[in-house]
Amino acid sequence: MAKDLLLENLSKRFGRLVAVQGVSLEIREGEFVCFLGPSGCGKTTLLRLIAGFEIPSGGRILYDGRVINDLIPQKRNFGIVFQSYALFPNMTVFDNVAFGLRARGAPRERIAPRVEELLDLVGLRQYRDTYPAELSGGEQQRVALVRALATQPSVLLLDEPLSALDARIRVHLRSEIKRLQRSLGITTIYVTHDQEEAMSLADRIVVMEAGTVRQVGSAGEIYRRPGSRFVADFVGTSNFLECRRVDGSSDTVAFGAWLLRVDCRLPEGGDRLFVAIRPEMIEMLEGPGDIGGREPRNVLEGTVDGVTFLGAVVRVVVGVNRESLIVDVPYREFERLPVRQGDRARLYLPPDRFMVYPSA
Repeated sequence: MAKDLLLENLSKRFGRLVAVQGVSLEIREGEFVCFLGPSGCGKTTLLRLIAGFEIPSGGRILYDGRVINDLIPQKRNFGIVFQSYALFPNMTVFDNVAFGLRARGAPRERIAPRVEELLDLVGLRQYRDTYPAELSGGEQQRVALVRALATQPSVLLLDEPLSALDARIRVHLRSEIKRLQRSLGITTIYVTHDQEEAMSLADRIVVMEAGTVRQVGSAGEIYRRPGSRFVADFVGTSNFLECRRVDGSSDTVAFGAWLLRVDCRLPEGGDRLFVAIRPEMIEMLEGPGDIGGREPRNVLEGTVDGVTFLGAVVRVVVGVNRESLIVDVPYREFERLPVRQGDRARLYLPPDRFMVYPSA
């Protein structure tokens, strides 16, 4: 039987502040789940509830079918890695990794092989007799990671473990964490505010706002089909066009003087809507005759307000109807159709690439 982690209507209050409210979630054994959201959204509090560092104000936490609300952290057998490495400065790398094993009374003859096996996993065996101060930040974080894994925890909890490192090291350690999790098959919960980090690591992402879960899904599901305006805005980049309903039409919205065809169901509610589209889904057209089989109504004209080189893509900002539309153009295509600030531009917004949300 799978050892799943189940949260049932979990809440946490600090006085009048509601940090976590009514969170229900099932995390399957061996799954890699990221809690993603802005600062103050409750993701770290939720992790601390799971770890046992905070007591729920309401709801239940179950692991392997057993309620663990009242279990102290030491009894939950969950490994924890914090943003600060929290290594013991007066202990060598070997002794830091061995600390949990010794605290649990593991036989001496089993400690050294286990520690060296873990150090081999992260390529740090040559540093076994080194002290933390002699290591780089990335090396210290790898030591903290294998120290949490030394006691063979049932669940691994990571609270923004890479946020203090520079970008290149973060990318390298992301792949290291993913490889380790896959090879060990350990259930992992990872807290981050970095959408790129969550999308590259997680089997499923839990997007949080104001203490509640807004959407749960794979990276592809959340990016392609965000369930709310908040998710569409927070995960990736989106253009939001404030539009009006067109009387008698179920697939047309008015954006200024343009009537745009939208190939998705319009939400119930008021007259105003927000129509969203990702920058890479907008096409830059070569000229008036470059329509092909496209929907003519969805061609907009505007003025280029800025051009930014981002490596693989060029980001072009086009002013249309007092809105700034962000368009990401592949660099090779941009070389063929270069534009400069002040140029006129024609944009095509495919009807099937829109996401529509109520104005509220």
